[in-house]
Amino acid sequence: MIRKKRLIGSTLGSIVLLAAMQTAMAVPVVFTDRTAWETAVAGAIITETFNGVPTQIIGTGTTTLGLLDFTLDANDPGNLNQIFTSSPGNNAFQGRVSNGQTFAGGPIASFIDVAFGSSVNAFGADFTSTTSGAELQLSNGSTVLFSDHLVSGGGTGFLGIIDVVSFSSVDFSAVAPASANVAEVFQMDNASWSSADVPEPGILVLFGAGLFGLCLPRRRRSP
Repeated sequence: MIRKKRLIGSTLGSIVLLAAMQTAMAVPVVFTDRTAWETAVAGAIITETFNGVPTQIIGTGTTTLGLLDFTLDANDPGNLNQIFTSSPGNNAFQGRVSNGQTFAGGPIASFIDVAFGSSVNAFGADFTSTTSGAELQLSNGSTVLFSDHLVSGGGTGFLGIIDVVSFSSVDFSAVAPASANVAEVFQMDNASWSSADVPEPGILVLFGAGLFGLCLPRRRRSP
C-alpha cells in the first residue's frame, strides 16, 4: 500500500510538471546556434540561400524571392530593401523598417513580412546588423525581440526559433517608441524553415493523466 501511494504521488508530481511545461512551451524557444536548432527541429529543413535570386530593389507590395514571398507596406527612399551581393558568389536579403521615420521626404516600411507558403513550426537565419530595436513577430501572435545579446557578435549571427503553434509567416518591424524615430537595417541570409511536427504540450499532459489512471487501485471482482 505504501508503495502504491508513493507511485501515485510520483505520477501526480509528473502531471503537475507536464502542466507547467505546457505553459513554458507556449512561447517560442530561441536558438543562437544553427547546429543546435537543426538538431532540435529533427525534421526536413528547407533553406533559401538567395544565391539564385537576381540582385534587385524591392518595392511596395509582394515580391517572390526564391522560395519566399516578401511583402512591404512602403518603398524605401534609399532603396535599402533589396537582394544584394554580400560577397562574391553570395547573395543576401537586406531590409529596413521604421517606427515612423522618413528619409528624403518619403516613408520607410513599417514592416517586412516573409511568407513560407505553408504552415511551419521552425524558422532560422543568419543575420547581420540586427540591434535591440528590431522585432520578429510570428503570424501566430508570438514575438521574439532581437538584441545585441540575443544574436551573438553585436547583432550578427544565427537566430532560430521553434514554436509548438504553427505559423505561416514572420514580420520584421521596429519596436522603439515613436518619439525615438528609429529605423533598423538588417541583412538576412540562409533563411531556413521546417514544418516538422512538434509535440503539443496538451498531449503530454493527457499521457501523464493516463499513467495516473493505470496507477489507481483496481477493485477486485468476486469469483
